[in-house]
Amino acid sequence: MEDQVIKYLENLIEIRKARRASYGDAVGKKGALITALFKDSEKPVLESEIDYSRFGALNFMLSKLIRYAENFNKNGHDDSLDDLAVYTLILKDLDRKKNNAGN
Repeated sequence: MEDQVIKYLENLIEIRKARRASYGDAVGKKGALITALFKDSEKPVLESEIDYSRFGALNFMLSKLIRYAENFNKNGHDDSLDDLAVYTLILKDLDRKKNNAGN
């Protein structure tokens, strides 16, 4: 009887290989991009729930930009552009809420 845990792990290895082949080192790229964005400005201060929500929306936007850039020579990535538009408006709404809350 084959060890089911080993089968799960082997499946996860294949998923990781497939994602890396499709997306490259998206996590490393995101870290570099966030560092570059905040290099010459104040680092983000995350104190409230809305601060974390705003940073989360920005994080999603960066993921979509990275995916689009990785597909630039394949005529882009339409789904990422749609998602980016939505996350942009979510961030706009969160900024408005933060401004109205006086935080």
